Amino acid sequence: MTLVHDIAMDPRNPDFELQHGFDGSEIPGLESELLSTGEPRFVICFDYGTTYSGVAWSMTTPDGQTSSEVRIIDNWQGEISEKVQSQFTFSPAIPRWGNIKHADYVIRLSKLKFQPSKRLAALKELREATQDIRQVEARSRSDAHVQYPLHLAKSAPEIVMTYLTEVARNARRQIELDHTDNPRRLEEYPIDLVITHPAEWTYGACNQIFRAVNDAFTLAFYDYLDFESMGNIRLVSEPEACAQWTMKGAREEGIDRLQIGQCFTVVDAGGGTVDLVSYRVDQASPTFKFSKFTSVCGRKCGASYIDSNFLNVFLPRRLGQENFERVTKYDLSESGQYGQGSNVSLNKNLQELLRRFLPIKHNFKGPGDQPERLALSGNMQLPNDPARGIIDGQLLITSDDLVEMYKSSVKGTIGLIWDQHNQVMREGSQVKALLLSGGFSGSEYLYREIDKVARQSGFTVTRAKNMWSAAVRGGVLTGLGVGCEQPAPSIACPYNIGIVMAEPWRDYKHHESLKYTDTFAREARAENMINWLVDKGDLILPHEDVKVSRSIGRRFTRNSGKSGQLKVIILGHADKKDRPTHVPASGFGPGNQAFLRYDMDTLPAGVQPATTRGRNGAYDWLEMDLDLCVNQRSAELELVMGRVVDASGQMVVSGYRLSSHRVDFPSSGAES
Repeated sequence: MTLVHDIAMDPRNPDFELQHGFDGSEIPGLESELLSTGEPRFVICFDYGTTYSGVAWSMTTPDGQTSSEVRIIDNWQGEISEKVQSQFTFSPAIPRWGNIKHADYVIRLSKLKFQPSKRLAALKELREATQDIRQVEARSRSDAHVQYPLHLAKSAPEIVMTYLTEVARNARRQIELDHTDNPRRLEEYPIDLVITHPAEWTYGACNQIFRAVNDAFTLAFYDYLDFESMGNIRLVSEPEACAQWTMKGAREEGIDRLQIGQCFTVVDAGGGTVDLVSYRVDQASPTFKFSKFTSVCGRKCGASYIDSNFLNVFLPRRLGQENFERVTKYDLSESGQYGQGSNVSLNKNLQELLRRFLPIKHNFKGPGDQPERLALSGNMQLPNDPARGIIDGQLLITSDDLVEMYKSSVKGTIGLIWDQHNQVMREGSQVKALLLSGGFSGSEYLYREIDKVARQSGFTVTRAKNMWSAAVRGGVLTGLGVGCEQPAPSIACPYNIGIVMAEPWRDYKHHESLKYTDTFAREARAENMINWLVDKGDLILPHEDVKVSRSIGRRFTRNSGKSGQLKVIILGHADKKDRPTHVPASGFGPGNQAFLRYDMDTLPAGVQPATTRGRNGAYDWLEMDLDLCVNQRSAELELVMGRVVDASGQMVVSGYRLSSHRVDFPSSGAES
């Protein structure tokens, strides 16, 4: 039999927040656990979401006790809410971030750009960006005062960092207001950061959000930060953070009645991704203890995909392409704003259509619901067309229409639940409870569809209060190590590390002073260019090395000595945007460079350069591989020759090591 807790929606939460159920702040035992956290420090968690973002914090006092429970930042530019919209604009609007009221366009869904795009999608984005630039250039020829829209020149990580800087400044103000007796309390203790991320993110995506949050925090809290106050930075997956907060309240919902060996699954259904993880009960009494049982899994099927289906699929089909373009077109010529480049942006009309659609989306309970009507007023009004559902300036939206819009998100979520269920079964256990968290879990339609799965499989389904902010609240608990093992800290790479190489000459890229002619290939090249391999500020995880490889080629005349060196540049004083692209005329000091040397005379007989022919005759071609391995203690570079890799990319022959160099990092202050 399936136990379902019927919990109403909270109208204050625009993304399906729940009104009734368990609340971690009221849980017996939560405060006593927080009181045992040890050393004094602040813990601040940033939960950057696809559609909404949140910040929460807690503080321990000099005797190791907390002065308060987990606190949520809930004042966003005068609006009271547990989260703030993840959107930004460069247009002249106030405010330019968060809950933007009046803007020519808004940039949203930037988080979805952090994962690498498929080739076709990337080519489509490039084509659209090129078209946007052409449009701006065409107008600039007729109007000398036209300004290039900033969003066309900004990448998603740059926009997110700008947005998160405002979020961090707002969080700082609220924390200071909570300590009116001592507004400078933040400078008394180290500040730990906790950063949440989706379950199945690549290193590259985690690195981008790590850099964005870390840079934003540094800008917003700059005058509080010195070597002693720089705390630890910890990364935690969103479903695992949700689990920590959810399980605090789940005890009141009977989860602690599960038997030893049985499992429960936590579902974090957010705006962009839905992530799941399952836990096994290790001890039922006197204290309820559990441990992670399955791998975390996730998929891009969150609530924002319902919005995308409405804007990009339903409206064009229902209205017809001509009517759709008429309704959604907004003249940006007055503001000089064109297109979206590689970002997802909505003009004023699209913003208004989405704003009117959201209540319809949130109120949908399933097939059989009464049809809804969406106003097509103002400059979006269309003539009556009953066949298309356009009557008296309103567009009819049926329950079948909404089922279709929800389809990919609901199907994806249920597919993930079955994946976890089967994974647990293969390991010889059973899922007996499902805990829903995240804003999308407040959808009554999604809830009912999950309930059908639960009834088939015999497990309970629970959703509860504060689930919209479960990840950010749980992130604070994780950072404190309350009820869980504290994750090992991550660090920011302290150096830019690169190698000096020659590149094919490009007029638009290289300075004339760097130009020379390659006598072997008779082509123009740029010398002394720096190929940066690792950037200062890059994420270095505690138990996973950063590995980078580059192929290095050298040409020699047949009769010359075949020895030389590869110059390595190590810079700690310059950030990514300020570092040089080539070796300056004055060069670098000995502390900023190292050399990897090679000498063909020392190679074994089976490892020798290849002979090839160029425009000036035969020459010897020396092909080497440079490997860089970065961990939290050091960076190690190794120059290798004779490596053999098969078609699948697997190394067949490791090769002969020519030379190596190690760069030791200064103490990061992170725990070992």
